[in-house]
Amino acid sequence: MITLFLVDNFAYYITAFNYFPSITMQHLTQSDFNTTIAHGIAVVDFFAVRCGPCKFIAPHLEELATKLTGKVNFYKVDVDEEQGLAASQEITAMPTMKVFKDGSLVETIVGADLQKLVNVIGGLVG
Repeated sequence: MITLFLVDNFAYYITAFNYFPSITMQHLTQSDFNTTIAHGIAVVDFFAVRCGPCKFIAPHLEELATKLTGKVNFYKVDVDEEQGLAASQEITAMPTMKVFKDGSLVETIVGADLQKLVNVIGGLVG
């Protein structure tokens, strides 16, 4: 089982054996969302702490974020904490990952479809 909690804008995942900070994925809020995704390629993971598939995909997103540092920026939005932002982005299921390029939506991926996300990013990064 993995549990997530947020301290000082860092996500911590707790397993039965360990915890580690999410140093690769900043948490976004309504106030910084648009300015943060305005430049470059951004992947935003809309998640819920209670969501099983979100817990499954989280370590894979962390790994992608590490591998693609400098090419793609990865962010997280807790839909329970940022309900207004989730509503404005029309999030109805978790996880939902949205891929943006220079602030424009490129793709919306509903569900823990890691392969689709990799394919979309690959098409943008080249």
